[in-house]
Amino acid sequence: MADDLDKPTDVLSLTDETVVRVLLRTIKPGEDELRVRTRRYNHSYDVWRASERRPASLEPWQSKLRVPYGLQSIDTALVNIIGGSPRCMVKPRHPDVELNAKAMQVVMDYFVHEDHMVEAQPVFAQQGLVYGTTAAKVHWLYREAQRTRNDFTTGQPISENIVVRDGPTFEPWNIYDVWWHPNARDVDRARYVVLRSWLSRDQLLQQACSKTGSHPSMECDGIYHNVPDLLKVGPTESRMPTAQLRYLGGGSQAGGERNRFKDLFELLEVWTDDTVSVIGSRQILVRNEPNPYWHQRKPVVVAQQRIDFFEMWGIPETELIDHLQSGMWTLQNMVIDNLHLTTMRGVTYREGGVTDPNKLQLRPRFKWPVVDHDDIKPFEIPPVSTDVYTERQRMLSDMQLVTGINPYVSGADMQSIDQNTATGVTALQEVASRLLRFKAQMFQYKGYQRTFEMWGDMVQQFLDHDIYAKIVGPTGVEAWVQVGPADVAGHFNYVLEGTEESLSRQQERGEALALLNAFAPLAQLGFINFKPILERIALSYDFPNPDTLFIPPQQQPPAAPTQNGASNGASNGAGAGQNFYNVMSPRIGAGQEGPGVSPDLAQALQQVYPS
Repeated sequence: MADDLDKPTDVLSLTDETVVRVLLRTIKPGEDELRVRTRRYNHSYDVWRASERRPASLEPWQSKLRVPYGLQSIDTALVNIIGGSPRCMVKPRHPDVELNAKAMQVVMDYFVHEDHMVEAQPVFAQQGLVYGTTAAKVHWLYREAQRTRNDFTTGQPISENIVVRDGPTFEPWNIYDVWWHPNARDVDRARYVVLRSWLSRDQLLQQACSKTGSHPSMECDGIYHNVPDLLKVGPTESRMPTAQLRYLGGGSQAGGERNRFKDLFELLEVWTDDTVSVIGSRQILVRNEPNPYWHQRKPVVVAQQRIDFFEMWGIPETELIDHLQSGMWTLQNMVIDNLHLTTMRGVTYREGGVTDPNKLQLRPRFKWPVVDHDDIKPFEIPPVSTDVYTERQRMLSDMQLVTGINPYVSGADMQSIDQNTATGVTALQEVASRLLRFKAQMFQYKGYQRTFEMWGDMVQQFLDHDIYAKIVGPTGVEAWVQVGPADVAGHFNYVLEGTEESLSRQQERGEALALLNAFAPLAQLGFINFKPILERIALSYDFPNPDTLFIPPQQQPPAAPTQNGASNGASNGAGAGQNFYNVMSPRIGAGQEGPGVSPDLAQALQQVYPS
């Protein structure tokens, strides 16, 4: 392996000490750049949480108001970008694997819920909005745990190991703990990506290999080698505290603040397209092997909602409102200070005319003994000019302009719009949400889309057991299916349903309700069919089966059946009974490019997901 990782596969043939030395030297430029970005990340967090240190020159009576406009703006963008659980639509790339694509669809939906991906979405997007860049690790997670259950035959407790997790996972990664080659433009073109994690002694022992050495040919049940040597070296010194840790009181600073990284071991996980190497405490090589994934890509996604040309670190939302927020604070505090001076006005007194000025206290029904009424006079403070309030409104408008979070997005102020024209309201909301849609699409294409592509390859590589899931078709038909590893074989396209779906759905609902309001005055005329309109409203609100909303028409009792009618009815009934389990096409499962699916699975998929 060269010093700069020109030939990544050579790392497998070097000694552990050489690999550690070369890797640390190789990733150092990226880590140096991370330190520069860390200062920027810290400032972005301070702007978002309004946690910047106040000047020490302020007097105790001066106002220290700091309204977190950045927090409100970014949170509003977040709730408009994130909506519902993401879903990947699996499309076949060959007609013979159409049913395999539907089987893969079942598996992908199963793992999205199994991984609780809906919980990881806000963290991934919020990190991107605050810091300008967000990252996640996309890997296969296998985890066992020891559980105790009662044996119903003997009545004695039994302890056994069970698999609690076996599937792909989407794990958002702290942006302070990920870096890449300085010249990288994206993850695929990066020569390396480093993921830093912090593990305890027990976590290392749970994932340790019982054999010594870090060569991939040494098979064992753990992924980390040389763990005893790492434990002898000891934990790494804690990293520099971030702005978040400083704000929450968890940084390693003087003053008795707790250190959340105490007794934790630093692991540097260096990924290339061909290899993966893990260095513990910057001294011990605990993992060094070829890239275990078939897709031969780094299992990392990095996304930016606002790109900075060819850089992997983007532009944070906090940069847009930093100076505007500071200006708003200055104006607000000046106004409050003026109110303090106006309400609690100072006084001037004639020197020698007042024996003890400290006894002149301003309070209701105060009494001040004076020799002459001219001895004490209030000091008049000029009131704040209306220009200050005008400037504050202008700065607030500028903040809404640069961020795109205007009142029509947040729903805070709708009085300026004619509520009688729903079309105008919908148009304004559509214009206001375009920028948010673009940001959502950046997370979609660079984050979730690439995640599901890697998930599909991992499922075909690591799935070794059947999955049972209930599927519901477009018509509301339900069926239990059993999907095995052979059923998901094939080459597919993965099309992600837009993560900006919440914005589109809001517009769709507004248009559907506007259509209903437009036709409502004609309801009494009796010649308008409202069923299509109501179906559109039901679909916009994700109603699973709109047909159940309508009362079926009353039917006349059937006439007495004849012999021919009875035979026809029996024939129709048999056809309806076979509709759920249609006969599979003869070419499915034989004579095709893909391996096909099991007959039972094919019958259920054909009914629930009709072509």
